[in-house]
Amino acid sequence: MKIGLECLPESFSVSLKQVLTKTFMCEQEELIKADSKSESATIHIQRNSKSIDIIITPSTIRVEGLHKLTSELNRFNVKWIGGNRIRIYLDESMVDEGPIENAGDVAGLMVSALGQLIGDALTPFFSAGQIAAILVDSRAGIVRTLLKPYVQPMQVSLPDEEYRRLYFILAEKLYNNEIDLEDIQPLCDELGGYVKSVYERGYFTLYFESSFGVKVPFERAPSGFRESLVTALALAAQNYPEVILIEEPEAHLHPRAQRVLTRLMARALNKKRKTIILSTHSDYILSSINNLIAFSEKRDLLSSLGYNEYEVIKPEMVSAYLIKQRNKESVVEKLEINHEGIPEDEFTKVSGEIVDERSEILP
Repeated sequence: MKIGLECLPESFSVSLKQVLTKTFMCEQEELIKADSKSESATIHIQRNSKSIDIIITPSTIRVEGLHKLTSELNRFNVKWIGGNRIRIYLDESMVDEGPIENAGDVAGLMVSALGQLIGDALTPFFSAGQIAAILVDSRAGIVRTLLKPYVQPMQVSLPDEEYRRLYFILAEKLYNNEIDLEDIQPLCDELGGYVKSVYERGYFTLYFESSFGVKVPFERAPSGFRESLVTALALAAQNYPEVILIEEPEAHLHPRAQRVLTRLMARALNKKRKTIILSTHSDYILSSINNLIAFSEKRDLLSSLGYNEYEVIKPEMVSAYLIKQRNKESVVEKLEINHEGIPEDEFTKVSGEIVDERSEILP
């Protein structure tokens, strides 16, 4: 088992290289800027007291920290349970049991035990596909081109494939009443339509029904609906997905719809206990989030302004980062969150520049 753990970083590196290539649709050397001051990029992953670092250079991937798992081997306990059978425990939990008649039996039990140890240490990382959903950009376009369940598309990025898989999962969950419809209703009303799930030709799929009664397949729905509805279903779904990553939730949405979607995110945080990671360029999204944070100290105003407790976001629930270009480098700056919300300086700076320019044009 110790030898197996010692081989893990190398096999992990090979798998990661394949995943990165499939995710970014480019060779590894293209991920590191040629003029970058740093010759590598490091991804740090931590869970409780355990962590790993993934160091990516133009030609190599190195994984550090997995070797520490060898110190965890003393957590295993093997018990003879009669005849030629043994049972393996990790701490107090049973991992596996079986007969020991040959070397193959021993190897099988060892693999099972190692899998349990690695999974126990780094579950969120190794089981991301079971708990997380990636809502990539250009969602409206993916809906139009890739929603054919029996056709495996060629030359498609891993995030696009995952989004396609998520669509059919959520269509089935909607059909089985595993999505809270009252949570998505305000967004549907704002976009002038509704969504229904049907089972046809052996799979679940979505249909858009407009407020005028026109019903069309989801891929023919208006772009705002195609862009945001799967996001809304993921936010309102029971259980899976637990973690939701959203690229630019504002895409194809007018300002009021962005505000409604932000309120849905807050309900997903509080009612469903989901974790949301998003990137945005929208001052409407940012300002809406800030209003929900400000409610944390102004709860007496909720009812009069049409909000409820599930739409309050506590400042400690939020982390925010600003990505800026500086000297041909991308710099990530952590922002301080308080009871008023996330700093909006960058957005207000641009707004001020636009107003100043207008005053020059129309003095």
